Amino acid sequence: MSASFFIAYRYCWSKKSNNAIQWVSWISMIALSFGVAALIIVLSVFNGFESLVKTLYHSFNPDLQLSPLKGKVVQLSEAQLNAMRRVQGIEALSTIVEEKMLLRYHEQQYIASVMGVDSNFTKVHEIGHYMYKGQFNTESEPHGIILGAGIAQALQVDPEHAQEPITLYCASRSASVNELDPSSAFHQAYLRCYGAFAIQQEFDQHYAFLSQKVVRELAEQTDGYSAVDFKLKKGADEKLIRAALNQISQNTIQLKNRDEQNAEVFRIMKIEKLMVFLLLGFILLIASFNFIGSLSLMAIDKRRDSGVLLTLGASKEDIQQIFRWVGYIQSFSASIVGTLIGIGICLGQSYFHWIELQGDSFVIKAYPVEMRLWDFVFVFLLVNVITFLATLIPVRRIKLMELDLKAN
Repeated sequence: MSASFFIAYRYCWSKKSNNAIQWVSWISMIALSFGVAALIIVLSVFNGFESLVKTLYHSFNPDLQLSPLKGKVVQLSEAQLNAMRRVQGIEALSTIVEEKMLLRYHEQQYIASVMGVDSNFTKVHEIGHYMYKGQFNTESEPHGIILGAGIAQALQVDPEHAQEPITLYCASRSASVNELDPSSAFHQAYLRCYGAFAIQQEFDQHYAFLSQKVVRELAEQTDGYSAVDFKLKKGADEKLIRAALNQISQNTIQLKNRDEQNAEVFRIMKIEKLMVFLLLGFILLIASFNFIGSLSLMAIDKRRDSGVLLTLGASKEDIQQIFRWVGYIQSFSASIVGTLIGIGICLGQSYFHWIELQGDSFVIKAYPVEMRLWDFVFVFLLVNVITFLATLIPVRRIKLMELDLKAN
């Protein structure tokens, strides 16, 4: 242990000659502790919401999705699909035909994206876990439809007590518009609602599912797919699978994993987290101004001790180093206490759900928290940088004060 560190340690925890200096020192440490705790708590809450959103999106989105590079439909032969099924690392695939349609139930109308799916859809997607009414099975109910919770609410239809079928309207590609009978320009189908799912608002208000055969008939689409979804085996090499699929399709497709399918959403969440980190970091910087006053007052309080050390042969740099160590020790202690407070509150929120979300429309009842190691690393680095900057001014003042002492 160096002499500078030992003296600084004694300065930090020994009683000051003036109680005001003692209080200022403790207040500066408490302020920094609560700032560190707040930063850890807020970042952990952001992590919790990020993980929740990813879970909700991943429950709907496939591990890998194939979509057309141009246009709305990708043309794939049965031989190509079979070749894709045999690619090492692919567990299952599901073909999708998607079309915008008008849904009508009694007097209520709603425009939704209707997805025609095959029997493998539930093998690729986890949507079955989010069915709050009925079961997801478009094959056993070829003349039925599954609605998102938002669509079901807009149409005022209860899947368990629906007495009448839902009418689907899809614009005909071949029929001409008849002003006397505009409905002749649409294909119609009557389907019973036998289930509803609730994942999150974006999906619940946008999608409905039914048999792929019915969608093809309504959309006059005999071949091609809007998308092909893949479920990958655990530990599969995504790069090799992408290369194999591109080779089979002759590079006429685009492939996106789960993160890429919602890249904009996750990018915005990362920007929000960064802005909050910078904002709270700025608050920590303001709180560090207390350290400037604390170290300056301590330097005045220890002026006689500094003179003694100079007389004993200590250099100006040694005196400055002592007060640098004082700032580092105080900030490190405050950051440790703040970290422990933040961890304690996060753990309490995880187990006891102290703070709950207001309203009944959320999939969770309390604020989610998730602590990550890198957040602690960044907070620790931020505190060190702020402490270094905060000690520059008082250390400079100490140097000038030493010159005055020497002159006397």
